[in-house]
Amino acid sequence: RLIAANNARQSGRPVPEDARRPLWILVDRPSVFGHLAAADGRRDPQELLHVPLRHGRAVHITVVVADQLDGLDALDETVRSHTRARVILGPVAAPQVEAVLEAPPHTTPTPDVPPGRGYARLGTGPVLRLQVPATPDPYDDGTSDAHRRAVLELLPEPLARERVPEQEQMPHRTVESPQASGPVGRQVPAEG
Repeated sequence: RLIAANNARQSGRPVPEDARRPLWILVDRPSVFGHLAAADGRRDPQELLHVPLRHGRAVHITVVVADQLDGLDALDETVRSHTRARVILGPVAAPQVEAVLEAPPHTTPTPDVPPGRGYARLGTGPVLRLQVPATPDPYDDGTSDAHRRAVLELLPEPLARERVPEQEQMPHRTVESPQASGPVGRQVPAEG
């Protein structure tokens, strides 16, 4: 994508359509992948994010990295330094917010926060409070009936499964018996 866009710009042609279309790369828990790769003797998969993180904005590539607080130290330095927007959700202490966002929150985090509440920081801007709408899983046993119905009413109707037509019967062909087609039990010389 980067090469195609660069070649088009150098030759004065428009950037190809597939390089102009937004591309999102979502990596969930890269710290775990790093541990698995190290255990297998392979290089850290976070290294694959270096080019998209450094140069992706020029060709509409957005990289999203999601991890748990316990994996923060395992994040690659390039991943940490080139992520422009950062978000932390859930009940966290002020030092944890500062570790993730690299700036202290302007309000004190509370120990009991509703699902989806946290802090965000864009670039070097201020730390902002954030509320992400929380949608309960309608198929989770812990979801109340009222929440389950509310979510299911928003979902599209399930598609009716199409019946696959039964395969047509192959016409029966009669196979000649070995006696009718030639001698049986004839010895064939082996090739060596």
